[in-house]
Amino acid sequence: MNLTKEHIKLIILSGISILLLIILIRKPVDKSGIEKSAALIKAKDEVIQAKQQFIEYLKEDNAWMDKHIQELKQRDSVLLARITANQPKYIANDKKYNDIPAAVNNLDKHQLRREFANY
Repeated sequence: MNLTKEHIKLIILSGISILLLIILIRKPVDKSGIEKSAALIKAKDEVIQAKQQFIEYLKEDNAWMDKHIQELKQRDSVLLARITANQPKYIANDKKYNDIPAAVNNLDKHQLRREFANY
């Protein structure tokens, strides 16, 4: 194969273009950029650690709230049990109070005084 002047020019131009591409793609490395990125990485790590601590705090707080809610539900269930157990007493008292006007309407002034003197 004969290498002509044109072939040599093409090989040299392709070599130069490859070198230019390598130079453009490759970023220059300087010490200050490395130091800045190290500081940035350290700061990001601290932020991540703080967020993780906050998440742990929220988990603990949620656990405490769940426990507190369960205690309150237990108290409510005890109170509801007491109220339902006392419900017949309340109904009986309501009936007595509702019957008072009928019993009092038939009494005169002196009978009312004698009736309420015991209280």
